[in-house]
Amino acid sequence: LYNRNSLDEERNIFKGSAAAVLKVLPKARVSVELAAETNRDKRASSHPLISGFGLIWSPDPYLDLDAGVRYGLNSAAPDLGLLAGLTLRL
Repeated sequence: LYNRNSLDEERNIFKGSAAAVLKVLPKARVSVELAAETNRDKRASSHPLISGFGLIWSPDPYLDLDAGVRYGLNSAAPDLGLLAGLTLRL
């Protein structure tokens, strides 16, 4: 990701993640994710490291409803994030 900015932040932001999804019921899955990215602050000594956990429910083949939580694993990452989503497949 190229960060065009005027705040003297890091310009090249690299992101990486690994995830796994497990089917627990015919219409439900759980997911886990581990993600890291370059810190935008050039003077920072660590980069944000985040873990995520989620639940995906598919009541219909064309619809997914999901909810999750993200936890920061170090001081460079946000402490907590709540996520919600909807996917429509047409």
